[in-house]
Amino acid sequence: MATGDVGLRAKFPRIGTLLAEAERPRVAPDARCKVPVLVRQSALFRILEALLERAHADPAAAVAAAVAEESELTRLATSKEAYASVGVRPRRR
Repeated sequence: MATGDVGLRAKFPRIGTLLAEAERPRVAPDARCKVPVLVRQSALFRILEALLERAHADPAAAVAAAVAEESELTRLATSKEAYASVGVRPRRR
């Protein structure tokens, strides 16, 4: 177990147990995006954790859905604050 896994397993237990480190999605840095990569990565993991919890689906399908949802959030948001605001709505579904 890598040292980063301890914190990840505490915050996102399903991601830490169901996905190997190589299978975990990473956001791609974008120079045009005003939202910091760390904020986007955290949001991606929150979305993925919710999908894994709710659906009990195939982890690969959940990863693909989470990446698509985070990409859509990034496209809609013009700032970090707007990203957080837009990001709250999908989690309320």
